[in-house]
Amino acid sequence: MRRILTLTVALTMITMAPACGTDDSSGNSGGSSGTGASGGSGGASGGGGSSGTGAAAGTSGSGGGAGTLCAKYGGAANIKTVIETHVIGEIAADCRINTFFTTLPKEGLQRVSDCLSIQAQELFQCPGITYAGSKASNGIPCRDMSSAHAGLNISSGDFDALIEDVVAGLKKANVADEDIAAAAPALLGLKGDIVEKPAETNPTKGVCADGGPADAGAD
Repeated sequence: MRRILTLTVALTMITMAPACGTDDSSGNSGGSSGTGASGGSGGASGGGGSSGTGAAAGTSGSGGGAGTLCAKYGGAANIKTVIETHVIGEIAADCRINTFFTTLPKEGLQRVSDCLSIQAQELFQCPGITYAGSKASNGIPCRDMSSAHAGLNISSGDFDALIEDVVAGLKKANVADEDIAAAAPALLGLKGDIVEKPAETNPTKGVCADGGPADAGAD
């Protein structure tokens, strides 16, 4: 519970929900380039720009409307890269919840990654991106949160572990704390659609290195 309070009070942190079990996931040349949140083709005027892996994207460019978080972090394509490289990486490495994903077939993992990316792009206000009705690159539709997580018996502990992983991935990509916090209300509001065991504060499926169940409430 201490971690839950820390995340919600200190940063009002977030989760990118469509990442469990049977969930369905799917311009101007310049600006910053690289693999972090600043990569891609942002840039204020489409002319050159700096390169690197930081979070200094321009204010317009391919896939990003001026003044949006999408533009700030390099456009829609770069948001996708951030999710695939940093956020999915954190989730996959988390022994508390990664068994929700390791049992998925290849096509299931692809739609998790794709639909999570689409949801992040919409949240960051990338022009023309809408999660509802979208499809993963393999043609599988992205579903609403209730349908995607029904029957998985996800606990509050599972949800909170995912919050930590998403936040860690975004921070590794140099997404600013204030921008993560700005996204928090909409994303935390999905908890009721995802969690089926709200009274359970520990992850339900995680087994870590010691062979015992993971504890989301530990320091």
